[in-house]
Amino acid sequence: MLEGSIRVSADHVRVSARLVKVSNGYSIWSRSYDRSSTEVLRIQEDIAGAIAEALRGGEGGGASAESLSSGTSDPEAYQLYLQARALRQRQTEEQLVMAVQRYKDAIARDAEFARAWAGLAEASAIQGWYDFRPPREAFPEAMSAADTALRLEPRNASAQATVAYAALYYEWNLPKAEQAFLRALEFGPNTAIGHQWYANYLSVAQRWDEAEREFETALRLDPSASVRHATAIWVQYLRGDDTRAIATFERVAQFDSTYALTYQWGAKPLLATGRIPEAITALEWAVTLSKRGALFVADLAAAKALAGDSAAARQLLDEVLAGAQVPAYEVAKVHLALQDKADAIRWLQLAFEARAHSMVFLRIDRQLAPLHGEPEYEALARRVGI
Repeated sequence: MLEGSIRVSADHVRVSARLVKVSNGYSIWSRSYDRSSTEVLRIQEDIAGAIAEALRGGEGGGASAESLSSGTSDPEAYQLYLQARALRQRQTEEQLVMAVQRYKDAIARDAEFARAWAGLAEASAIQGWYDFRPPREAFPEAMSAADTALRLEPRNASAQATVAYAALYYEWNLPKAEQAFLRALEFGPNTAIGHQWYANYLSVAQRWDEAEREFETALRLDPSASVRHATAIWVQYLRGDDTRAIATFERVAQFDSTYALTYQWGAKPLLATGRIPEAITALEWAVTLSKRGALFVADLAAAKALAGDSAAARQLLDEVLAGAQVPAYEVAKVHLALQDKADAIRWLQLAFEARAHSMVFLRIDRQLAPLHGEPEYEALARRVGI
């Protein structure tokens, strides 16, 4: 365990740090640093290097100074990087736009800052996942940024996980995705997002027990991230375990009532079990939280159609179609809920052309079950490669 204190006075910084062996309380290493406030990152580098040396002395199994350091010598670039990470965490459209820009600003200050490149890759890929940007624009940018990060830092787990994420959701190449995910987890076995995204892959592959174990690992590593709690609902629903998915939704909603995906995904098992009014209430809250994001409005339209309110469903659908970026896959599900299979197939074909990430879910998305066996639908699934 590393413990210590930081004292700041005008332009002076004093950092005292101590590395303690938890099993017996003995100090392995300790030191104090007195520096100008402009040298904060240099202090961090020095402490990281000293700790790595102490660990290599027999206590920690090969940690490196690189793995413990900030990754840049530019304090402003590091601040921009930290701001971008915080913005990316909530995953709203507005915050992801700001996160991408801050990562780019950090890179503009330090083009060798591998972690900023990896962060840009992550944020861009997530924009493509949500259809906040056209997948054909967002995912290639993500892949390029991940490649740069890996060139600068060959064992960067975040960048490698994004390579795998793009292989799954954009290239629809499942063998490549699994290989890349396993490599990411080799680079960073304690990286929560790597375990979460690998669980997504395992869900697509219908390896449910493995998927749930990976999600449990991701949650154990980072229990504060709302997206990891919400995704557990999604996996349990896809698996057909609606009772457990609803229980998870109720628990997660108490944990964080301000995260839109929790309510979007929590509505799905409610719909599947006939609790349509409750599902609509959850989706209305998701629409509000997302500031009327197209994905969420489309799901609400489908729920209204299932409730028999086709007029409201079509009004919401018109809102989605009027947006700058139309989520074709979700629009297909609205048409299916309106009992229009032909238009549902047509929109799925458009989703295919757009490289929509959701196409990998064709075989497991329970809302599309009425299309199973339709020749055009089966042909699409084969073209996706699942």
